[in-house]
Amino acid sequence: MSKLDAGYDFKGLTPAQEWLICLHGWHVGKKYPDGSPCPQPSKRTVKKLIERGLVVERKVDMPVRGGFVMVTEYEVPLAVHLAYCMSQ
Repeated sequence: MSKLDAGYDFKGLTPAQEWLICLHGWHVGKKYPDGSPCPQPSKRTVKKLIERGLVVERKVDMPVRGGFVMVTEYEVPLAVHLAYCMSQ
């Protein structure tokens, strides 16, 4: 274990989970590096990451047509992102 990995468990991640970590999470309007829209990840994709402490879930109210809709956004802490990148 290097000093940078801080004991994070990156074993057995799916490609969708790896992308989520590489892209620092997901928020409304998120795009892939090529500019295409990035769809909201499924609950199944983020469940294991949240349990391992690799992703933080937060609820955000988004204005829509004079009202609000609650959206779940996912954030990958910088330390987790760096540890993952250094482990590859």
